[in-house]
Amino acid sequence: MASLLPDIAIRRCRSDDVDRLVIALSGGMDSLSLLHAVHALALPKPLIALHVNHGLQTDAAAFARHCRAACEALSIPLEEMAVEVSTSGSLEARAREARYAAFEAWLQPGDLLLFAHHADDQVETALFRLFRGSGVAGLDGMPVERDIGPARLYRPLLSLPRRVIEDYARAQALDWVEDSTNAALTQDRNYLRHAVLPLIEQRWPGARAVITAGIERDRQARARLAAADAALLQSHLASADSLPLAACRALRGAQLRALLLAWFIAEGRHLPATAQLEEVTRCIREQHRVNLVGPDFELRQQADVLYLLGRLADPVEDTFVLTPGEQDIGPGVLACHQQMGAGLLPGDYDVGFRRGGDRLRMGRNRTLKNLYQEQGVPAWLRDRLPLIRRGAEVVAMPGLPAWQVPMLVADGWRSEPGSEGLDIQLLTRDRSRQAEGARLAQPV
Repeated sequence: MASLLPDIAIRRCRSDDVDRLVIALSGGMDSLSLLHAVHALALPKPLIALHVNHGLQTDAAAFARHCRAACEALSIPLEEMAVEVSTSGSLEARAREARYAAFEAWLQPGDLLLFAHHADDQVETALFRLFRGSGVAGLDGMPVERDIGPARLYRPLLSLPRRVIEDYARAQALDWVEDSTNAALTQDRNYLRHAVLPLIEQRWPGARAVITAGIERDRQARARLAAADAALLQSHLASADSLPLAACRALRGAQLRALLLAWFIAEGRHLPATAQLEEVTRCIREQHRVNLVGPDFELRQQADVLYLLGRLADPVEDTFVLTPGEQDIGPGVLACHQQMGAGLLPGDYDVGFRRGGDRLRMGRNRTLKNLYQEQGVPAWLRDRLPLIRRGAEVVAMPGLPAWQVPMLVADGWRSEPGSEGLDIQLLTRDRSRQAEGARLAQPV
């Protein structure tokens, strides 16, 4: 058996748009078989292996050593990456997020990152998403190919059952390591693999093949529906990340759910769970305020418009010194640049966030609450919007270009015509496309 790769996988690896082949290598049977098979193709492209160490297992160092030995035997370069995994929520999900983030940071345009997921993995993924309630109609598995950072992710073994890969590994006398955590039934996927699927196949032999065919059938059906839903979405969007709620309320419940899912897909966001999608639909139709925060999104309502935004971090510091140039402060970048005849008088200032009782003197002392309402500062940004202070006095509020909110400067602190001034803007990451290159707001 020269190779376990299907012909289509070999053609993809040879594509002109692929500069480097990169193998995600764990040291287990699947990824080592893939490494060996791709190496045997002897393609005229660089072949590199990537190993991610999560630091979660006592035998993590042994896995890394095994990967090094396998790559040295084949004269394949190995890149090792250590990642930190958050302990909040599902450890399995956090580890996956850390792993993919490391891949995205390392990859470059022209890379094809190969994963060794096979048909059995696909079945487990589809059932896991179905039982969890992923918000997608039908059986939904892993895509054969998709974007990952600046590169492409490809799963050449996805149509092959695990037994084919095991036969290949044994025929080639490959030496792999077993992950001891794969037997732990506390993890959802392991429970499906070891407890649920064997019972199903006892009752219905060949169930995995039937499920795999169902995944492909549902994928094709979803592709047809997605085209219709995308057309519906385009007819309702006010901008890429905003939907008028009045138009949404005119839709039937099923149409509205389809519209929302198409929106999340178009923006490349994690899909909300079924229960969350139902709750958002209910809130829209009953005119309740929508406020949902997910792994990589914030679904927010401002006036009668719904926004699908990037997830914003909290401020990195409570108080810091204002400096010329750009400072990353968590929710975005605080940009401070000189200009003539407008803005804040040059000087030494501190930057902080809202405190109780803060006011800005503009004709009279104005409460920040009133100013925020007048200027249309979204409610979820008000505690993330920094304020410029001299001592205890608030002397300026930065502009928000992405939201067309101008910079405000207190009386007595404005630059005079013909004099230098400071233009200060917060370039938030929630509407990155709207903020790109936009310092549209002028100080007043």
